[in-house]
Amino acid sequence: MAKKLYESPILGLGLGEDEDPNINFGVSQGTSGEDPRFNWDPEIDPNDIDMFWNTYDETDLEIIDTNDDLFISKAEFDAWYASEQPW
Repeated sequence: MAKKLYESPILGLGLGEDEDPNINFGVSQGTSGEDPRFNWDPEIDPNDIDMFWNTYDETDLEIIDTNDDLFISKAEFDAWYASEQPW
């Protein structure tokens, strides 16, 4: 029975000594930072909404939206914020 010869993978980047590799990862499959399904109550301060997007992402919107109506009311936002900032 013949054994297979193991050969290490070749990346084939064609780099010279002074070149850095340029590896393309393609299109991101991660979060976008916005979720068009949810609407914000106009009574919520825009600075608070900016703070949310700078600190959290759209996965947290489902936690805030306690009645699952895809609308983040000021009461829901304030209750969530109080639980995140308990001081």
